[in-house]
Amino acid sequence: MGENDLIAIISSSVHDMKAPLTTISGFAGAMLDGTIPEEKREHYLAIIRDESERMSRICEELLEASRIEAGCENYKNETVDISDIARNVIVSLLDEIEAKNLNFEFNEPEIRQTVMGDKGAITRLLYNICENAVKFSYKGGDMVVTLGVIDGYNAVRIENSGDAISDEVKEKIFLPFYRSGKGSGSGLGMFIAKRIADAHGAEIKIDRDNDRTVFTVVFGRG
Repeated sequence: MGENDLIAIISSSVHDMKAPLTTISGFAGAMLDGTIPEEKREHYLAIIRDESERMSRICEELLEASRIEAGCENYKNETVDISDIARNVIVSLLDEIEAKNLNFEFNEPEIRQTVMGDKGAITRLLYNICENAVKFSYKGGDMVVTLGVIDGYNAVRIENSGDAISDEVKEKIFLPFYRSGKGSGSGLGMFIAKRIADAHGAEIKIDRDNDRTVFTVVFGRG
């Protein structure tokens, strides 16, 4: 990806930050000038907090995508416990999982699973895919994360009940800025996940199982 593509990444992300910035500025101004009554301030402060966190995530993804495309990512190559990483990722998404009232299930083998790679990058890889699964799950639906072995390779399977992924989305989901009809955010999350997987010799498989979409990350087979 060349200089024009990096400019496109920055331009798209700046555009995506306009909405939360407008919300934050508007509500903050309304509280300062007394338009929002005291009893409703907590509600609007929560919105400001959420929009600030959204903008922070967009900034993080912008910086990470820019570093990846500029070849500035120096990934470590050390033994990483993907069981711990997967568990921590789920903990960080518990609020979103509970907000959707998902029937969540986490399965892991008794033997700890390890791979060689960069802990922070692999965390981002699994987080982006799990966050995507939560986002596209039906309210009250199912989400299952399973650690196991496929053809001798350690793997993480993430499945969610929702509209089964279409062939069109399967073809485009790893492109930068791609959003499906329900998508939001920078459009860089799955792009970053794919680039991290490629850098770690991992393969991301996408399958459909009736009303479920299944992402499987197979380490060491890419």
